[in-house]
Amino acid sequence: MAYFFGDGFNLYTAWTDALGHWDYDSVSLNSSLIMAGRYGGQAVYVSSSSVWRKTSGINDSIHHINLAFQQNQTLSGTLLGYAFTLYDGTIAQCSIVFRVDGTILLVSGIPTSGTILATWAGGVPTQGAWQSYEFEIVIHNTTGSFTARRNGNSINDFQATGLDTQVSANAYANKIQMTQAQVGAVSHYIDDFLWRSDASSISWTGELRCFTRRPDADAAIQLQRTTNTIGSQETTGSTGIYNNFVEAFYVLFTASYTGIIVSGSVKYGTGGTGNARMAIFTSVGGAVGTVVATSNQVTNPSGITQFVYPTSGRLIAGTQYWLGIHESVSMNYDVLNTTNIIKSSTVPYASWPIPNPGGTPGTYNTPGRMTIVYAPGSNADCVAEITQDGLTTYVYSSVTGESDLYTLQSTGLNRTSVLGVVTRAYAQKSDAGSRGMALQLKSGATIVQSATMYLPLTQWQWLSRTDLVDPNTGAAWTGTAIDNIQFGPILTL
Repeated sequence: MAYFFGDGFNLYTAWTDALGHWDYDSVSLNSSLIMAGRYGGQAVYVSSSSVWRKTSGINDSIHHINLAFQQNQTLSGTLLGYAFTLYDGTIAQCSIVFRVDGTILLVSGIPTSGTILATWAGGVPTQGAWQSYEFEIVIHNTTGSFTARRNGNSINDFQATGLDTQVSANAYANKIQMTQAQVGAVSHYIDDFLWRSDASSISWTGELRCFTRRPDADAAIQLQRTTNTIGSQETTGSTGIYNNFVEAFYVLFTASYTGIIVSGSVKYGTGGTGNARMAIFTSVGGAVGTVVATSNQVTNPSGITQFVYPTSGRLIAGTQYWLGIHESVSMNYDVLNTTNIIKSSTVPYASWPIPNPGGTPGTYNTPGRMTIVYAPGSNADCVAEITQDGLTTYVYSSVTGESDLYTLQSTGLNRTSVLGVVTRAYAQKSDAGSRGMALQLKSGATIVQSATMYLPLTQWQWLSRTDLVDPNTGAAWTGTAIDNIQFGPILTL
């Protein structure tokens, strides 16, 4: 019976958020850190004081492990870094180990005390660059093997056969463990992780990417949603005062949340006599694009000044925009000297926020303490955050049978093939008694549902469902089918 488990690490605000998706033990809360990933998402590195585990519960002999790996230190030394250990229950069968000199080892049992079974010298060819790996391990006491392919190669980059990869009495593994083998080798990063197992041969997938796609819009909703607004500080300020000489400023930022723009603010000095307005623009190739929303006009701004957005401009989490400010006369405000600023003295205030200012981003003194306040405009907005935000935005219900379905945000990227679709939700209960929840996925006219998870009180847990084929057709997923799926939670108890 096959097993499939993947993680792109893009949903966690902190590594502890992975609890419920991974099982782990830790000595220090700082022992596993989230950092920038291979494609602008998130990756993870783990110190030797923490252990991430995943149990399949399936006794398979053939295992494929895909991952993206980067070593951000000189390729030198003998310290053992990242390691992946396959277990039969509590008994370690064998481990893949990344050594800091770029050598990749297969070790019997645990990384630090097992016998070296295979050595791939130069397995990591360069420092500071992402490499994609796919490893195949066959568990057996005489005919075990270790095979590796790098960066999507269609032939083997390394292979060792006739190995004893079995320590327990059984020629299989049912659990994987991810950890850093020794203290000191901390500059090893992992992204786009996939573990597959089977009792028989598994096809090679080559280089892969985990796409994290968030809800985009409501398709059919019954749950309630939070109505609180979300303050998002986009720029900070200094104690200095700057006179803007009637210039329009545009600050590039990445939206922290998905939602409707409610208001914004800027901290001015005293004595401003004139008018001011804020606006938000799309970013097109790094340049100021079209207007998303324009605030009301404020007369004689002074101190921390609020700007209200009367139009329903919507921002998408993780997307870049330009935040603009313009005044009819010279005014002063707290400043921030920063990069990715466009300023223009040729755009007249009377017609602003148009025309487009053009220009090249540079480093300038620009208004500091500029903020944007969002509000969820739909149920989908409440569950489309970049990383989980707990009780900041959420949907909720106490009525058995109520459910939501959402459409998917677009990736804008081509996919040559799809290995599987994993639907995930992060949930808890806040009242007494038992509460159960499941996940629904709708493809075409077919709706499938995960097993019920009984939600713990005030403790967030991950619920997931995996579909290796399209449930509507029984065939492999196509990009079009995935683009049109709907998904969401349902209360089952």
